[in-house]
Amino acid sequence: MRYRSFARRLTWRIIIVLFLSMTAVTLLLSFFGLGLMIAHMRDRYFDVIDVTSERVERTLSAVEVSAVNNVDEVEQSLGRSEQVFDALIKELKLNSHLVGCAVAFAPDFFPDRGQWFEPYVMRTSDGSIRRMDIGSASHDYHKSPWFVQGMQADSAFWSEPYVDDAGAKAVLCSYIVPVHGKDGRTVGLFCADVSLEWLSEQVQEYDQKTNERTLDVFDADDEELPTYSFIVGRRGEYVVHPERRRILRDSLVRHLDLTQGPGAENLLHGLRQQQEGYARAVVDSLSAYVFYKPLKHSGWSMAIVVPWQTMASPGVVFAVCVVALMLLCLLIIFPLCYFMIRHATRPLHMLAQSAGEVARGHFDSPLPIIRHRDEIGHLRDSFSDMQQSLARYVQQLQTTTAQQASIESELAIARAIQMAMLPKDYPPFPERTDIDIYGQLTPAKAVGGDLYDFFIREERLFFCIGDVSGKGVPASLIMAVTGAQFRTLAAAEDSPERILATLNDAVTPRNESNMFVTLFVGVLDLSTSRLDYSNAGHDAPLLLAADGTLRHLSCDANLPVGVMSSWAYTLQHDTLAPGDILFLYTDGLTEAEDAEHAQFGLQRLHESLSQWKMSDRTATASASAEAGAAACAPERLVAEVVAAIHRFVGTAEQSDDLTMLAIQAKGAV
Repeated sequence: MRYRSFARRLTWRIIIVLFLSMTAVTLLLSFFGLGLMIAHMRDRYFDVIDVTSERVERTLSAVEVSAVNNVDEVEQSLGRSEQVFDALIKELKLNSHLVGCAVAFAPDFFPDRGQWFEPYVMRTSDGSIRRMDIGSASHDYHKSPWFVQGMQADSAFWSEPYVDDAGAKAVLCSYIVPVHGKDGRTVGLFCADVSLEWLSEQVQEYDQKTNERTLDVFDADDEELPTYSFIVGRRGEYVVHPERRRILRDSLVRHLDLTQGPGAENLLHGLRQQQEGYARAVVDSLSAYVFYKPLKHSGWSMAIVVPWQTMASPGVVFAVCVVALMLLCLLIIFPLCYFMIRHATRPLHMLAQSAGEVARGHFDSPLPIIRHRDEIGHLRDSFSDMQQSLARYVQQLQTTTAQQASIESELAIARAIQMAMLPKDYPPFPERTDIDIYGQLTPAKAVGGDLYDFFIREERLFFCIGDVSGKGVPASLIMAVTGAQFRTLAAAEDSPERILATLNDAVTPRNESNMFVTLFVGVLDLSTSRLDYSNAGHDAPLLLAADGTLRHLSCDANLPVGVMSSWAYTLQHDTLAPGDILFLYTDGLTEAEDAEHAQFGLQRLHESLSQWKMSDRTATASASAEAGAAACAPERLVAEVVAAIHRFVGTAEQSDDLTMLAIQAKGAV
């Protein structure tokens, strides 16, 4: 056999210790560095959103100021309708950020223009100005919410974004200012239209400048750092977005992953409440920081989406530099450590050769003389003592082996006694046709801590299933005591919660080992199919209805038996319909592990029960047509679940006791 150098192994261990220590320091430095960099980036993007939102606010404010100033000229032109067009054209020429403007007059204000008169001027693609009257029966603006609101409120406001299909044929938002006649009465509304596509272009231009500054710092391309801004309206819809198809057709909430922590909820709350702040959320499948701020003029909110990698890049660069320095140090330290340790451990090689002779059974073989009075010299003396004690050890080993065989024999007897305490004759009530029941317990060790029991008294089925904390002999003793006391108490007591309370008060004062029992106790009235039950911290049973539906019994949260005296257990009720199967189990079923330590889980249990129900209908009908099924439905159900667990677990060792109890109510006959 070829042996590896101890000096090399010791060197590797030292290097590993150094590596782990330096890694811990690196992680600590990286953590604080990342935190500082992210804090710096947060401050930076708060400044960015302040600047960007201020530019948008200035644009909206300019629209408001120009609209308010132009209303006076519109009011002075109310004598003739053509003068109104002239005033609108003048306003449009002076304000390049407007796509169009209009005055929506009250019905019949200009009798010669008819009931609907809405003069509108707009800027065309070639830069010219087009004028038109867009009021008509098909475009009855008098019924529009913005017109009704403006005429009633008599104050300026921003409209909700909308698609203008009568004038500009674009997605717009209008600043609306009341127009008053000479008598002070509101005679119409002046509308200054801003194109949301134009506003999106402005915001995208700000984004491009922000990204260019970021790219200069991180030397990345546009696709690696897709930072972008958007604006949402009062109802959460996109008002401005880089993807124009989303404007007014989509909302932020549809693109947030609400399952990834509270960040998405905080973001939505902040936007709806017109607050300023930031949140970390998953937007369009991108983990990002979202900075948001309200736009006071319009009631909208603006946000900037900054990818997580953009925020974390400075910290990552710092961490990479620290790791590179650490690896360089290790490359220098390794050869120095190896040569020094090899020289110091040379006497061990001599001792290893002598020890090999002892290992071959030559207990009287001489050991080398080592003059160093250090650990190696002490090791040589210890080998000498070992030679003298090995002979005695061989004899003791023979005695111990015999004792171990005796213990294993006693455990086998204990297992047989424990299993004899459980119901084992099936069907347990062959004379009855209103109930079928089947149970199975498979301990993880020679003896286990799970239990189940059932019996019929006065046309009521008393049953229980439980799981003692721990495994092995201590758990089996608690199991035996609990099972016996259940039998004794249920023989005289009808209510499951009082059975649990009495059992708990009996076990808790003497529970010096601090072991507890999760226990489910049920009483099924066979004449009415009423189920009374009480749960002491056990897994809720599953009810597989005759129609194939599957649900958990509602179980209150009660303490397990043995934890606290005088605990008041609650009584609950349910009803089993003919053909329903109540499936009870211990956590050894759902926590059964395969070779990779994945657990069987509730989802696989639900699938096994549901698949069995579907397949068992056909199998039962076929068997009944011939000669009847050999096993009852509860037994077939338990067998199917056991098979599903074995398929899942494979060759992995059983890690916990596995217990199942299935009860089928067949109804009064």
